[in-house]
Amino acid sequence: MDEDPNNNTTFLVKIPIEIISHTLSFLPDKKSLLNSILTCRVFNNAYNLRKTYIASSILIRPMHQSVYEEAVIFYHLIREQWHGARAGIQAIHCVFAKERILDEEQLPVNQRMTMKGIKDMHFFHDNVEWWANRITTNLKRDHPVLSGHDSPFQLTPDVVNRFKRAIYRLYMYIDVMDKAIASACADNGGHNRTIAEAEREGAH
Repeated sequence: MDEDPNNNTTFLVKIPIEIISHTLSFLPDKKSLLNSILTCRVFNNAYNLRKTYIASSILIRPMHQSVYEEAVIFYHLIREQWHGARAGIQAIHCVFAKERILDEEQLPVNQRMTMKGIKDMHFFHDNVEWWANRITTNLKRDHPVLSGHDSPFQLTPDVVNRFKRAIYRLYMYIDVMDKAIASACADNGGHNRTIAEAEREGAH
């Protein structure tokens, strides 16, 4: 039986699957990706070819550069584990010294995000977006002057991005404090001690 030349699937199978994978990476959100791979076998095969690249691109592309850099720091920081003050400071220094990149095509294979890491970051970034939107909505409700088109106090995209960066930094602070408290509550072979003044200065 001849294939219908007007069938979309017939057309798609003629396109190199690598091109389709790259195209999927430009979808605007997770919902669009899910709808695509559930309704078309060609899209599903293309997604399975480069899962991490597509999923991480959909996470990263919509982010403003300044928010993206905070997200990179957060991603690396939550993966650090340490015991004791000196190890904690070294781990934090190491994270902030890393290049602010998560783009799979710019990283060696052993430094790329895993699917679990990407899912975690989608979850955290959704939270950041929710809180930023909630803050913006509440401010406009409580202070109508922020909503006027001619108001010099409008909540511009730059202001909203500042909220997002601040929320990422709050998450980082919580992560560091949780690990510091857990580290201080254990003996860790005698490694826990009072942080020296030189280390305090080096942490800034």
